[in-house]
Parts: sequence; C-alpha cells; structure tokens
Amino acid sequence: MAAVTSLILVKSFKYRDNAAEEFSNRYYFRNTPPNTDAAWKQLSDDLIALEQDCFPPSVTYVHAYGYNDDAANAQSVWQHSYASDVTPPQGDILPSGNPTSGDQAAVLIWQTDRKNSRGKWIYLRKYFHASGVEVTDPDLVAGTFMTAYTNFCNALAPAQGAFYGGIRSRTHADNITTHGPRGYITTRTLKRRGKRPKAPA
Repeated sequence: MAAVTSLILVKSFKYRDNAAEEFSNRYYFRNTPPNTDAAWKQLSDDLIALEQDCFPPSVTYVHAYGYNDDAANAQSVWQHSYASDVTPPQGDILPSGNPTSGDQAAVLIWQTDRKNSRGKWIYLRKYFHASGVEVTDPDLVAGTFMTAYTNFCNALAPAQGAFYGGIRSRTHADNITTHGPRGYITTRTLKRRGKRPKAPA
C-alpha cells in the first residue's frame, strides 16, 4: 500500500423511472492526501467546481468520498453528503444539441506513456452521463459539451499548475502524452451497485 489521493464524486439525475439515479466518477491525483476534514472538503469542492461545468443543471451532487491509499479495497477516510446541504451543487453548463439517454455517455481520456501486456497504450478514462449530441448527427457529442470536456481534460492533465498535481491511475503516476474528449458518444450502462464502504470509526 502507498499513500495516494483519491476522490469519488457521486451525482444523481433522472434515469428511466428513477428521478434520482446515481452515477459516479473516481479520480486519483498526484499530490499527497489531505490530512484534515477541512482540507478534504476543500479539495472536493474545488473538483466539483471544475466538473460541474461539464454537466447540465439536471445533475445534482449528492456525496463525496475521499481515500488516502492505493489499496484496491481501501476504506474511505473522509466523506460528505452534499445532498444534506441547504443547496447541493448542480451542473451549470448550458446544454446544446439534443440530450442523451441515461445509458449514453461521453468519454474523456488521458493517454499514458505505458502499454499493457498486449502492447496496447493504457488510457485513463472517465464516462460523463447527461451529455448532448448534435441535432444533425446523434453520434457526435454536441459542441458546447466538447468545449467543456476539453477544458476539464486540460485542467487535470499533469503539467505546471495542473489541478492537485494532475490525474493519475491508482497504481502508477504515468506521464500523460495526449488528452481530450472523444468526439463520438458511447454507451455506458448504469448498474446497481452495493453500498460504498463506510469510513472507519
């Protein structure tokens, strides 16, 4: 095990017959983990401020979990219920094009300089639901979203001034060679998952 900063941001949106279906994105960062609850909360708030530019107001932030090591079964050391806040954060992008269905998602990638055992480049990927597609071509991510996703990828790309040292994987602090959103929308089926591990008492 090694000290690694990780945050899970849980969001909700309307999906099929559920008005508050949850989905999440997990991030690993290069800077050392926060050592106080206040510092974790600030990190979470700052990441939300970047991420919410990529989501429409129909997406609401409900929870955040912080982790401080790279163990696959690590327990969260910090958590916050944004759903309990007086005004939970929401997405703030002004959508363009047509809205996507719940099981569709845009793909954001950061390509590393490392290959897997089959000789294929390893990518860090994030799937963002509640996206938009062009009216004239429903396979293409709408322009407003592409701009927002590009800005977000730039903000997390490891470089001078990158957010919290920049994005990394759970087990490696790879160099990032290219980054940005894919131009085509994809499918990312939402699945019910068990409860997230509780923070240690």
